[in-house]
Amino acid sequence: STKIYDSNYNILLIHEPDTADSFQEYPYDLVLSGHSHGGQVNIPFIPAINQKAISSTNLAKNYVSGMYELNSKTKIYVNTGIGTTHVSGRLGVVPEISIFHIYL
Repeated sequence: STKIYDSNYNILLIHEPDTADSFQEYPYDLVLSGHSHGGQVNIPFIPAINQKAISSTNLAKNYVSGMYELNSKTKIYVNTGIGTTHVSGRLGVVPEISIFHIYL
């Protein structure tokens, strides 16, 4: 088995961001994820439509896009990606490709 050491900078790559909660017992510093397409629909001032779009994307309800703090040690970044799901289009959600420079 692989050991995860507190002394290392540990990165977890997962597809579905909400599953990051089940890894909080491990000493990950950064979680990188996608899956949500940023909710795919984001209309300002109409949260009901946005919530319906997000809820159709299982396992991406808590962490939809951007940076979040899972706990005092771990952050998660959810990329909106460049694709779509269910409907071929996006509304109010900019596609993205992220580049990370990690300096230790």
